[in-house]
Amino acid sequence: MHRSDNTAGPTGTCHRAFSVLVSLCIGGFLSACSGGDSSGGSSGGQGDVTAGTDAGFTVIVSDAPGSGFNDPTPAAPVGGNNATTVGEQRMAVIQEAARTWTSVLDIRVDIALDIRFADLECDRLSAVVGVTRPVSVFRDFRGAPTADTWYVSALANNLAGVDLEPNQNDIEVMFNRRIGGDDCLRGVSYYYGFDQNADFNQVDLLHIVLHELGHGLGFVSLIDPSTGALLSNLNDTFTRNLRDAEFTPYAQLSNAQRLAAITSQTLWGGAAVSAGMGTLDFGTVTVGGATAVPLFTPSSVDQGSSLSHWSAALEPNELMEPNTPVPGIRLLSALDMGSMLDIGWPLKDADQDGDGMPNEWEVLNGTDPRVADAGEDADGDTLSNAQELGFATAANRADSDGDQLSDADELQRYNTDPTKADTDADGIPDNLDR
Repeated sequence: MHRSDNTAGPTGTCHRAFSVLVSLCIGGFLSACSGGDSSGGSSGGQGDVTAGTDAGFTVIVSDAPGSGFNDPTPAAPVGGNNATTVGEQRMAVIQEAARTWTSVLDIRVDIALDIRFADLECDRLSAVVGVTRPVSVFRDFRGAPTADTWYVSALANNLAGVDLEPNQNDIEVMFNRRIGGDDCLRGVSYYYGFDQNADFNQVDLLHIVLHELGHGLGFVSLIDPSTGALLSNLNDTFTRNLRDAEFTPYAQLSNAQRLAAITSQTLWGGAAVSAGMGTLDFGTVTVGGATAVPLFTPSSVDQGSSLSHWSAALEPNELMEPNTPVPGIRLLSALDMGSMLDIGWPLKDADQDGDGMPNEWEVLNGTDPRVADAGEDADGDTLSNAQELGFATAANRADSDGDQLSDADELQRYNTDPTKADTDADGIPDNLDR
């Protein structure tokens, strides 16, 4: 769920005489399923639209004719969106967001995405802009990597290699059709461009859709944030990565201890995000000897936002923070891709920023998949990031094999293998065997 407030706040973004605070939240679930059996109902649509030939999303529009995504009102092309009606531009934004996620994730089973515009909560000062609901969660299905663990349906289907509930949608998203009316953020409108050029009084729909799809794909905790209770007393793939302020896994905590962490400090313990957090300039937290990325955990539970977002203090801005930055975000970051790896999504062998370094390698080596940085030296060992890739060394550690010799020295001075602490396997580390 997104909340857009026409008032300044402690985490708001103020531009000119107008300030926007967009809070991004998630909705509830229809069903929780064991072994691929569902107790929930199905959600219908008026028609299927596949977002590209290899997108992996089947988009189902549930709007009535002439409204929402079917709105025939003429519209001039804007920001790379060349559609010529309001409804077509809105659909083009959905397709661009789907293309962005599926250019990165290795999606093997189509994801059924139900979209529509609806009357959501709104007044002159604030509005719920959109609500997302992962429809079902599954556990103990064939192909599940971990037993007794909940997976949102899009991820469960992908791991199972088959649609576990073919008559049910996977993700449902609603957007507020009242935005801009006299009683709903008067003067505010949606921006349908792809170029991050939204004006101060516009809500960047592409950013919102990218964010909401992130929730639907699994960036969401199934814990009850008001009690700290796990869903049916079982972990989920997101929660498995959560740690309290002492870096204790959530699975080892009581409900009361989890509730305390939800309203104080929660950190991400997954390996891929930990590897990629070097792309942040600010906002990480150090506990003992470990540095980690914090989650959004205000002292009072914010239903739909607490725990299922990154801290709003991160710099540069991250897609899965609770507030929408201006301009919105278009490309996926190391944290976006890393969190998906940590919850179980495989990545495609792709290169989002076109710098010759695959996305997954960039995430795990602390370089930035949003920036062409092949010529930079992330770890200061005089080897460029591209050279590190070629030599199979780590771009975020000057000494990949931990033998107290830098990668560059091993390659250029000692003719030893920077990926092996004992190149000649004689039992003497390279730093003592020179």
